[in-house]
Amino acid sequence: MLRPALLIAATLCVVVTSGCSSSTVLGAAYPTSDPYRHRLIDQLDLPVDRFDGWEVVDSSRQPDPRAKTGTMSAVVPADCAPDSALTKKSDAVVYGGTRWTGATGTGPGGERFDASLYASNDAPVSDIVTFVDACRHVSFVTDLGPGTVDINPYTPRDRGEFTDVTGYSTAKPQPQPPGITSTATIVGRSDSMTLVVSFSNPGPLDRDRVDAVWKTATDKFGRTE
Repeated sequence: MLRPALLIAATLCVVVTSGCSSSTVLGAAYPTSDPYRHRLIDQLDLPVDRFDGWEVVDSSRQPDPRAKTGTMSAVVPADCAPDSALTKKSDAVVYGGTRWTGATGTGPGGERFDASLYASNDAPVSDIVTFVDACRHVSFVTDLGPGTVDINPYTPRDRGEFTDVTGYSTAKPQPQPPGITSTATIVGRSDSMTLVVSFSNPGPLDRDRVDAVWKTATDKFGRTE
């Protein structure tokens, strides 16, 4: 019986990943030999009533937080900038590890989730908690102009068998079309394995689907055969 510790967080760079082969290579292509894919969420695992019209495929490339920051500058608080020590420590919790395997789900309304499995991440989960506490409201400037992102507590409805649960979500306004993009990021650890799920959608966070994807992913993760 798996008894993992769970950490749920959403960072300034809202992509989730893990490692590949014997060391982390952000942006690396999908591994050709994959011993863990059978424990990762797949098309037929999703509940049909909530995911009609969705598609789940093997991720073509390991997510990389650097691809989402672009030309971000003038970040306030400065400790929340992509290249700050605080952000790098929190990224190490979410993006670190080895032997990455990933799946990506896309919905008809612009929704998306990325699920990853990886091994051997010793980064303390408290580093994400520290980051979120310091970065509840962040302002910045990109090529498109000024922007902001808010980070708020988030707790899944189904805690499963995880012993520790902490949750956060993000809401990021966008100029065109006007609105917000919401994201929740979930990290669960069990022995040497880590499961990471990131879900994003236009508008307010779709909690029903976030919780459904997480529960489906944890149920599949628990199947060792």
